[in-house]
Amino acid sequence: PNQEDVRYIEMEQNPVFTIPSVYLSPTVITAQPQEDRRNRERRPIPVNTVEWISTPSSQMTAISGTQFLNDVEQLEIQQIIDLNTLLGRLKRRFHYRVKVPRAETLFLAMDIGQTEEASGWNCSKLFRENFTLNVMDQSGQKAFTMIVRSRIAYMITKLHSIKVLDPNLIGVVEQNYRLMGVCFTVYNAEKKELCHIEGPNVSGCCIYPETHFKVMSIDGSHQIASLMHLWDSILHEYILLVTFTKDLDMKLKSLLLAAAFLV
Repeated sequence: PNQEDVRYIEMEQNPVFTIPSVYLSPTVITAQPQEDRRNRERRPIPVNTVEWISTPSSQMTAISGTQFLNDVEQLEIQQIIDLNTLLGRLKRRFHYRVKVPRAETLFLAMDIGQTEEASGWNCSKLFRENFTLNVMDQSGQKAFTMIVRSRIAYMITKLHSIKVLDPNLIGVVEQNYRLMGVCFTVYNAEKKELCHIEGPNVSGCCIYPETHFKVMSIDGSHQIASLMHLWDSILHEYILLVTFTKDLDMKLKSLLLAAAFLV
């Protein structure tokens, strides 16, 4: 074979690898810093989770905690008492399940702190000190933060309030001073009065287990919601039932949910 054929055969047997080009131009940034989107986007809700009950009406596209309350007419609050808490293995004093009655669980509310004996529904234990209640949604993210505070009034009684954030301030529920009966006022973030919560005309320390609290409009002309302690014959325990109209403002629903931990 001639010399050209020999060179062609050698190139096939010994392929030449090209050296990648080295660019000496200034570095160009192609990825710009992104703003923190943690408060805008929530993790998707898992299909199967432990201690949660899912239904076809599950709030799968909720962006904030208040949107879980969209189209909800009733909320049932159950106290959860587990063996680990009773044995002191967990520093969880109060643990509640917030759900649609006989349907899906929307939130788990818990306070992590000094372990105390827990037995039955007794919200009076909540007010021995100030504390923060974390309300978690079905994806394990914090839907609300509820901050409980108490103050001495007229040297004879304690008045309690609860502030709700998601993470921005939604509003506050404050207890009013009364010699007889229990009354609360619900405020929005601008401190505007939204409604009043009126309990039975008995002393706060003498309220009986089954109690009905009316949520009245500011002018007192009509009732917009109710909070009730009642006995559940299926669960064989006391629960707290919050009832309101489906089209009630979602932020007001979240404030009434918080008020349930005060009554």
